[in-house]
Amino acid sequence: MLLPRGGPRLCTPLCSRPLSWGSRRPSPRRTSSSPRRSRTRPRAGRRAKARYDYRAFIDAFGSVNYNRPRRHGGANIAHGNDWSTGFGLVWAGLDVSGDYGPVGGTLGVRLGPVTELYNGADTSYGLQYLKQAYATLRPIPRSDRLAIDFGKMDTLYGAEVADSQDNLNYTRGALVWIEQPFFHTGLRIRYQALRWLEVAALAVNGWNNTLDNNRGKTFGIQETITALDGDLTVALGYLTGPEGDDVVSVACPMDTIYDGAVGCAPAQGSAASATDVAFEGVNRNWRHFADLVIRYRPHRRLLLLVNADFTHDRLPVDPSSGATTPGMMYGVMAAAGFSFTERWSAAARGEMVDDVYNTWTRALSSDAGIDRLRLITGTVTLRYQPVPQLAVMLDNRVDSANHPIFDRRGATDAANVQVTSTLGVIVMTR
Repeated sequence: MLLPRGGPRLCTPLCSRPLSWGSRRPSPRRTSSSPRRSRTRPRAGRRAKARYDYRAFIDAFGSVNYNRPRRHGGANIAHGNDWSTGFGLVWAGLDVSGDYGPVGGTLGVRLGPVTELYNGADTSYGLQYLKQAYATLRPIPRSDRLAIDFGKMDTLYGAEVADSQDNLNYTRGALVWIEQPFFHTGLRIRYQALRWLEVAALAVNGWNNTLDNNRGKTFGIQETITALDGDLTVALGYLTGPEGDDVVSVACPMDTIYDGAVGCAPAQGSAASATDVAFEGVNRNWRHFADLVIRYRPHRRLLLLVNADFTHDRLPVDPSSGATTPGMMYGVMAAAGFSFTERWSAAARGEMVDDVYNTWTRALSSDAGIDRLRLITGTVTLRYQPVPQLAVMLDNRVDSANHPIFDRRGATDAANVQVTSTLGVIVMTR
């Protein structure tokens, strides 16, 4: 999770209409999690026309951390795309989609440093550059009400997405970066049950895994309700399944050897070793994740977002005894975006993420004594888009924690507060 959605994701799941940069800015295409309008298919006997779409972009930034940390890479603790100070590249991206009658496909490629952070375990298999790759089948003739996707795809859950230009703020929030999954590999079914109701279901490998790490599968569902002529959207989702490793590596120091009954047992003269051990109970420990997203547009220039999450799991600790440790996290994000003109807009975001047992946020700090970590963030963004092909976004952000986890001047000097300014520049085909 520490290591942040089909068709090219040109917009968040909740901004099916543009925030409003006026007629100069083309309206975003619908996303996989947005309700699809039925469109007439070619009549039987006629040759269907192939339809293609693409988008290319480059996302680069410059960031200042006012804590003046000595390290640069990874200095912006709890940040996502702007994880380093100074100048940096998020990634260059290419999204291509096409369909021929009832059959379609989507491919998303990313090149840049953040691909490894985003893809996590996929990096071990050389799959970090493949953000999405899936096929789509629409089995109902002359209708898009039912779509079946198979492959690697962005997650359904959350209010923010990976690409900066598709969000209200330039930097990724703590909620999406720490608590929410980024992608899944497997089967997804989307069905427009009613004009105002879309249902999606998942059967996938798990969180952020192209190749599964256990014998179990993860199952998810999301219901999206649209009202007020599309100005109000409520999406409620649930995801559950085993996420631990079937096989874990146990490292034993010198003069010990692994014993299945007790773990590393004394063995004078033995060299240090690592043993792969099956964790038998891992598929009985299911992670439970609930996600709520509310979007409301009270005015054509104003967009309001609320996102709340809850996660519970039992994580494997000792394969010899089958011992586990509890994991529980909850968080909330609220954001607002306002368009002043067709070129200028601003947004504000506030978040709270609480890792009750410091399970998933443990990697943020080297202090092993932290038993609970709570993060609060506040971000203000100014966006300037003189033409549809260029977006300049300035984020001023404050992160605070209940423990000193943020670097300040040196590795031994930490603070409870981190203040950053990040200027992001995105060039895109549209």
